[in-house]
Amino acid sequence: MNALRYIDSHCHLDLFDNMNKFLDDTKNYKNSIITMTTTPRAYQKNRELCSRYSHVFVALGLHPQLIAEREKELDILFKYIEEAKFIGEIGIDQGPRYYKTIDAQIRIFNDIIDKCDWYGNKIISIHSLRSADIILEILRSNVRNKSNKFIMHWFTGDIKTLQDAIKLGCFFSINSQMINSDRGKKIVSILPKEKILVESDAPFVIKFESGKEHNQYMNETVRLINEIRKEDISQQISLNGIELLSQ
Repeated sequence: MNALRYIDSHCHLDLFDNMNKFLDDTKNYKNSIITMTTTPRAYQKNRELCSRYSHVFVALGLHPQLIAEREKELDILFKYIEEAKFIGEIGIDQGPRYYKTIDAQIRIFNDIIDKCDWYGNKIISIHSLRSADIILEILRSNVRNKSNKFIMHWFTGDIKTLQDAIKLGCFFSINSQMINSDRGKKIVSILPKEKILVESDAPFVIKFESGKEHNQYMNETVRLINEIRKEDISQQISLNGIELLSQ
């Protein structure tokens, strides 16, 4: 087992075929997991399913790709948003399949960020496919509460937008597929080491059958980050996640 504790900062446990078996096995390792929900209705059920796992944290979310079908669940999200420390997956997606709901996506993201800013002490995982500039403009315009932490999940924006996100104090969660691309490697190479987190985005990027596989993935992803940066920041990545959870 690894000596360092890492935080899988973006995962979808409720989409696993074997969630409870997997989580029972992950208790043998030091790592923690922040699991997203893609619909507000799934939040309470996921909290119940994960309640006996102290290393698992459930986020309250409404995925931008599901706005057309699930906008009516926004009232459920607002019902739980005060109590929820973790928010995600939320964001904006300007991909061609989802552009038809872009106005609703922007409005809903704005409303969720406003609520988070009001309550504070949130850790927020943000989907920003082809929309990082819009995301950052909303954060610049609306955010006053400095207690909230924003994580750019699988960031794919350009370097200027990346630098703007860094200036805003965002964290960045890195998965293995992201760093297979030249753009992803460039992003990883210039990020402040204090803002780097690891994510699996399982079961989309990878599927796990055991805690051992998850632990190996976390360590291997950190190793690849170190290789790209030509420096060992394993300890710093571990510390980033631990400090984020302890806020």
